[in-house]
Amino acid sequence: MPDPYKPSEFGGKIQENRVQPPPHIPNQAERLMLLYTTGDESGQSSPDNGETFEGMLPIELARDAALARGVSFAKGEAFEQLQAEADAAIAELAAQ
Repeated sequence: MPDPYKPSEFGGKIQENRVQPPPHIPNQAERLMLLYTTGDESGQSSPDNGETFEGMLPIELARDAALARGVSFAKGEAFEQLQAEADAAIAELAAQ
């Protein structure tokens, strides 16, 4: 049966997590990708199919916590705030 993983530049096999094996040290982009796909940025773990960030909090608890912090889920509120800030900035520039 043919080997699906070709030899890497270091002579080893490219790992399932899409990063070169040691002695390669993952760069910043690879570390971020590894953190999201494996939960470990070292490059030594295999992908976990999204289990790392899955279900950290049930949606009800997350929504209640956001509401307690003062986050508003009213539709269009952020747009109105941004529009007011933009109008104020334009008026300030026009006054100069």
